[in-house]
Amino acid sequence: MRAELIMERELFPERGPGRSADGGWQVRTPEPRLLIFDPYFQTLCQAFDLPWEGYCSVRSDLERVAVAGPDQIAVVARDGRTVWRVPHHRWGPRLGAVDSAGSCAFSPDGSQVWALVPRPVDDTGGDHCWVLDAATGRLLDRVPLHCSIVDSSISPHPDGRHLVMSLDAPYEVGWIGWGRWDNGRAMVSLRQADYEVLADVHPNGGRYLTTPIEDDKLTVRRFPDRAVQAVRRSAEVFDGVAGFDVSGGFLDTGRVIAKEFDGPTALFTAETLEMVDLVDYPPDTVTDLPLPNGRGIWSTFDFFTGRLQIWKDPSAPLHNS
Repeated sequence: MRAELIMERELFPERGPGRSADGGWQVRTPEPRLLIFDPYFQTLCQAFDLPWEGYCSVRSDLERVAVAGPDQIAVVARDGRTVWRVPHHRWGPRLGAVDSAGSCAFSPDGSQVWALVPRPVDDTGGDHCWVLDAATGRLLDRVPLHCSIVDSSISPHPDGRHLVMSLDAPYEVGWIGWGRWDNGRAMVSLRQADYEVLADVHPNGGRYLTTPIEDDKLTVRRFPDRAVQAVRRSAEVFDGVAGFDVSGGFLDTGRVIAKEFDGPTALFTAETLEMVDLVDYPPDTVTDLPLPNGRGIWSTFDFFTGRLQIWKDPSAPLHNS
């Protein structure tokens, strides 16, 4: 498949794009500031001045952004006003890592902010998941996670009810799971996922993709029961021995895009991970860190120079669901 370049621009080194809830892209700048672009990365849709560096989640209407800080969670309005701040115990060095950090996300309906925060010093139940009222910051519920983490991500699930969580610890240990609000309480389910990284959730929500740390395989699992649907090892499709990179995801409803570490990029079927094609990039382009938006578009990014490129498959329709 010949990749067609849509857009190229310079971002900041080490600050690649993330996906926003509307299918577009978000970029954090050093100021710190959060920029929200359309799916083609051509139109700046919104910009938020942030109170600090941290994991961000934009509400689907682009009117609010939640920010996880080292010792508090905040919600900021589009006019720069801080709507509320809620303190928590401070993240810091732990488990052999130099630093650690939490994450947060708006619930699919925008009424709550879910946050992953560190445990109190004397708490033996592990780090916590908090659920906060998005309008006021009032704590609605807290759930002990029974694990200690150094990094995490949390995002709304396409089904409009769940949030998907990925929790990381040193030494290739992690947990993947989900949360939901049920009868006035937060329900959280986690599964230990050693050597697996949550890469993406299918646009329809019925499965998710994991990429490897050390253990060289892509895996498609069913949501929410986590049953394995397909596994593909890089040695089955690539000539090299480096294994799959951690970047990749669902290009659209029918295809997965994934890359060999320092090697070629390929397309696979979303259900069985059968390889269907190699991605053919033009000369002198960026091929690292492929990040698809689930609608037929993907980005690549040079972590060292900040060079960003946006791509599409010229033979496929865009924005399919």
